[in-house]
This record gives sequence, C-alpha cells and structure tokens, in this order.
Amino acid sequence: EVDAAWMDQVTSDSPLRIERTELSHNAADSSQELIRIGLVYLAVVWNPFITSIASEAGKGTYALIHGWVRRLLARLADRRNPVLDIHTHQDGCQVSFLIRGKDVGQHYAAHDALPNAAAQAAQLVGKLKARGMPGRQLIYEFDKEALMWFPSYAVLDDNRIITDNGELIAIE
Repeated sequence: EVDAAWMDQVTSDSPLRIERTELSHNAADSSQELIRIGLVYLAVVWNPFITSIASEAGKGTYALIHGWVRRLLARLADRRNPVLDIHTHQDGCQVSFLIRGKDVGQHYAAHDALPNAAAQAAQLVGKLKARGMPGRQLIYEFDKEALMWFPSYAVLDDNRIITDNGELIAIE
C-alpha cells in the first residue's frame, strides 16, 4: 500500500529476496499505510549473541536481517500513518507483530523486544494447540507505554476468535 519509489529505496539493500505483493482494501484513500514483511520464524526469534551453538554464517545472516529491519523502521518516519506487520509462521499458525506510527525510538524498542515476544508467541501457539484450540492466526501489538509486546487476538482453526488479551496472556 505504499508507492513503488519508496519500496525500491527500502528494498534495495535487503539481504533477503524480496517478493512484492500489491494489497488493496478497495478504499480511494486509506488512512493508514500497511507494510507487511514476512520472515522465517528463526529470523524473528533467534538471538545469536546468546546462542552458543550458532554458526558464524548464521550469526552473519541474522545480523544482516536485523540491520535491514532496523533501517526499515527508521524509514517508516517518511510514511503518512504506517503500520508495519512483521509476520512469520510457527507450528501452522501465522503470527503477526504490528508496529504502528512514526516514532523511530519506539520502533527500535519494539524491534529489540521482538525475539522475546516471538518466543512467547511460540509458547502461546503450543498451549492453544495442547488445549485442543489450534490457532490459525495470532496478532501481537507493541504497547508503547509498557514497552512490551502483548497478544491482541487469536483466530482459531475452527473460526472462533479470542479477543480478550487478558485471556491470551493467561494462557501464554
């Protein structure tokens, strides 16, 4: 939902292959600009600085991805009203981490907390599955006051939706 020139600038230094998908919400003028990036789960949760068995190549790849995402976060300040959706898949469930707004400092805090949030999300996906309620989609949002990620809602395989984030936190 953003212009091609900005996308070209943002993706020119990406360490990963970029596949663009046009999104449309059938609105003449959207109040928000959605930017969605998909990463493999290990790129979101893995922190090679605390993983003693990490290979040097793996550390290098992670550092490149980490640096590119941080540069992307800084470039969000150029957008009108951005929403960044970093999504990944864990055990059959799409997990999205939403970062809203133009505050680069807040974005960096969200990014720094992302590995722990991804680990929490994996636990929640597992616990929902163990309860016989496997998830299809799980949404996390960054709370700018608490500087923490919280589960916002979950869509289960049977189309039920859990919107009580207190319940999701308790299950987590």
